[in-house]
Amino acid sequence: MIKITLVDDTDLSIVGSGQQAYTYGLFSKVANYAEVVLITQSLREPSRLSWASEIKVVKCLPGRLGVNLCSHTSLPEIVSLAKDSDAIIAEHIYGINRWAPLASRFLHIPFVYHSHGNEIETHKTVKQKLFIFPFEKYMYKSSDFIIAISEITLINAIKTYKLSGKRYAVLPPGLREVHCTNNQAFRDKLRLWGVKDDELIVVMHGSMDYGPNADALNMLIKLSNNTRERYGIVFIIAGRSSKLRLGWVTKDILYIGFLRGIDELLCIADAAIAPIISGTGTHMKVIDYLSAGLPLITTPKALEGLPVQALTGYPLLLIKHAINNIDLGKLIKKFLLQKRGPFSGQAKIPTYDDLARSFLNIIYDVIRDASQVN
Repeated sequence: MIKITLVDDTDLSIVGSGQQAYTYGLFSKVANYAEVVLITQSLREPSRLSWASEIKVVKCLPGRLGVNLCSHTSLPEIVSLAKDSDAIIAEHIYGINRWAPLASRFLHIPFVYHSHGNEIETHKTVKQKLFIFPFEKYMYKSSDFIIAISEITLINAIKTYKLSGKRYAVLPPGLREVHCTNNQAFRDKLRLWGVKDDELIVVMHGSMDYGPNADALNMLIKLSNNTRERYGIVFIIAGRSSKLRLGWVTKDILYIGFLRGIDELLCIADAAIAPIISGTGTHMKVIDYLSAGLPLITTPKALEGLPVQALTGYPLLLIKHAINNIDLGKLIKKFLLQKRGPFSGQAKIPTYDDLARSFLNIIYDVIRDASQVN
């Protein structure tokens, strides 16, 4: 059995959605076939990471120093923990992740950069882009192998960072199991907010402090004018936010805050919406909606990274043109006359078990090639 050291600055014990959900879903299955050591900057619930054979929490400096370099002890701690590993894998470009390539060189083992998307594409100002560029370039250039979350992520990285000659593969997220157990209890909570039993519920989730999600919410606010009064459609938004207050954002949009488990929201929904117009990589919230089989109202941008054939026959309402001039409520009402509710559709996308085997086949090849060179 091979041993992998996974370096990730985020707290995988509080999965939520987004990048953490992908990493958790993949490596919790990889751990069935390989030993996984986890090095992280933050950990609140270690019991949720029982699949890791060993966990090390590296104490980082506060504020931007921690985000940029973690601490001066990061490198020796990674080297110490990974000394018997066959490969080191980093998931992002911040904090302790930046020490992972150096640790691999000290130990003479392969470094694999697992890119969830290009950070430079999520920043809007020139100053931000100039700051991100050298760090992201360093992670890509230092890698012995690149695993990208989507084809477009890989193509853009190759162009931006001139990665000709690099070895790479694309491994998109997989479908996960969605468990619907206590729908009535969650419906009761929504009644306290004033949501009626006969109203259609369309959901969206994700951190609203993240730029692409904030852009999507702003788009929804523009499009959802009087959908509740005219069509009986309510939009329910879940996720962390330092700016939104719990309650009704508009007459049509209810913000209910962060949910530990998103399934309880997905299981009472009639449909999901992803009006995404920015961002990079494969959007994990869309994978959640597809895992739940929810009818999906979406933009082409939100489907980037997904194979077109995987959505053949899936209940989709694709908003393509004149996005600011549509009657969204009317379109959704008509759409949901055909199919509504969880498990109304089935996307032809691999599960995380399938992805774990594909992932390990890649890692085996990387390790074998490195041993031949050495």
